[in-house]
Amino acid sequence: MNGDVDMSRAFEDEQDKQARMEAARKYYNGEQKCDNCGHLFYPNENDPEQFVCDKCIEHAMNRD
Repeated sequence: MNGDVDMSRAFEDEQDKQARMEAARKYYNGEQKCDNCGHLFYPNENDPEQFVCDKCIEHAMNRD
C-alpha cells in the first residue's frame, strides 16, 4: 500500500512541477492562457490585460 501512496505523491509532484514550469514559460514569453478555449496567446498591445484570445473574440463577434 505504501508503494501506491509514494507513486501518487510522485505523480502530484510532477504535475505541480509542470504547472510551475508552464507559468514561468508564460511569464518570460509574455503568453497568456485563454480563459475560454485554453490556448496560449499573446495579449494585444492595446489591451495588455486581455484574457480571451483574438480567435475567441472574433468568433463571439461573428455570432451576433
